[in-house]
Amino acid sequence: MSISPGQARWTLVIASLMVGATLRAQPRWAEWGPGLEVAEVAGAGDGAWSLVAVRVDPARFEVVVLSAGAGGQALTADAWAHEHGLTVVANAGMYRKDGRTPVGYLRSDGREVGGHWARKWGAALVAGPPEGRHPPATILDASCDGPLREAARGWRHVVQGLRMLTCQGENTFRPGGRRAARLAAGVDGAGRLLFVFHRTPVTEHDFVAHVQEAGLDAHRLMYLEGGSEASLYLRGPSREIRFGGIGSTELGQWTRLPEGVFLPIPNVIGLRGRDHDPDSGVPASPPPKR
Repeated sequence: MSISPGQARWTLVIASLMVGATLRAQPRWAEWGPGLEVAEVAGAGDGAWSLVAVRVDPARFEVVVLSAGAGGQALTADAWAHEHGLTVVANAGMYRKDGRTPVGYLRSDGREVGGHWARKWGAALVAGPPEGRHPPATILDASCDGPLREAARGWRHVVQGLRMLTCQGENTFRPGGRRAARLAAGVDGAGRLLFVFHRTPVTEHDFVAHVQEAGLDAHRLMYLEGGSEASLYLRGPSREIRFGGIGSTELGQWTRLPEGVFLPIPNVIGLRGRDHDPDSGVPASPPPKR
């Protein structure tokens, strides 16, 4: 894959962030655009690990859920971005073997896409609030917000996910289990959205522990996807960041694509700059293709 000068410069920025974070064990946020920042944090020692975090001010970015639906075409994360004028794209949760149906509940612009409210999952990303409600997007937690079905009523976009870090600061997973690259969504203490991609294959429990160790100030965290399907993509006029294709290990066997190569996914969370704030998106988001 060829890399433009802009992409090469951004790669150097990410590399310097990674080195700095290793020394200080704290994230160094680099501005991708107004209201959108990126940091890469690495843990040293025998259990060395690396994760990338995207931090978003939901007042500056519209958060949408898009779905291929029953008869549509699953797209790669970068294709979703270009087709719909998105600056950031991430998986909108896990899906079933049919390649379409969400495992948990999914709502796209008021339309129920499929799936059902998984009884024990405990968290949901919501955007497009009922009239008069704030914030524009957040993570609901059944422990603090009550039953999700009721708490999510009236929100235009809903993605249910496995709760990883509760609103009370508890890691919901026990140590051990399969290791995989993993992607999660969360919110920090200021109400900003977080998207965290753990590049090093890791268990769910250790994922949460590393997010806490990384100093991201995550107050809630929910699982989106793992393994080779996990995708996080950012694009700008002359640069992009691609995290995907990192597989998982089961019974000692690896499944892996070249890093940065995306698999098609049927449902995505997308972010685009709000129309009333032309400086909020990098790039200025073009209108979706019809």
